[in-house]
Amino acid sequence: MATQAEIALVSELLERDWEGHSSDQVAREIIDAMRAKERKLFKKIQPLPERGTAFKTPWSSVTYIVAWSGVELEGDHSMMWCVSSDSHLGWFGYTNSPLMKIYKDAAASQSTIDKILAPTVDLRVGDSLLFRQDAVFSIEAMVNKAALLRHEKTGLLYTESTTDLLRFYKKRVGK
Repeated sequence: MATQAEIALVSELLERDWEGHSSDQVAREIIDAMRAKERKLFKKIQPLPERGTAFKTPWSSVTYIVAWSGVELEGDHSMMWCVSSDSHLGWFGYTNSPLMKIYKDAAASQSTIDKILAPTVDLRVGDSLLFRQDAVFSIEAMVNKAALLRHEKTGLLYTESTTDLLRFYKKRVGK
């Protein structure tokens, strides 16, 4: 649905004297004007692939930290797992999603980032865990309240709280 501002912009452009211009030239001018307007509203950014990158969304005052980035399954789009100081498990997002075009850089101190990303249990990235004697997971990333797990057979990603890791999972030794 077109906004009133978009309609006004296109209407203004169409009222110009376009004599001697082809329809392709007129269309190009309208598209360029729309893109210029969009660039004023949304800044172009690079994807967020790095662990420890802090950002905010326009609709929230919460600072999110990228805890992991990569692909879930081979050939998929790049994903990221983001956490905040008040999140329990965090959330997944695609690094090329529309959200990443409008995020704002956040000024988070390195000590805050380190506190959020520091594991609180004696498990490490790469450790293999057994769940209910039949499901095997490897740890892809750890933060203070959760871990990102990859199912070794399917390759799918899951998040699990550190409390539940200690309660329901057993570390596989020698694997």
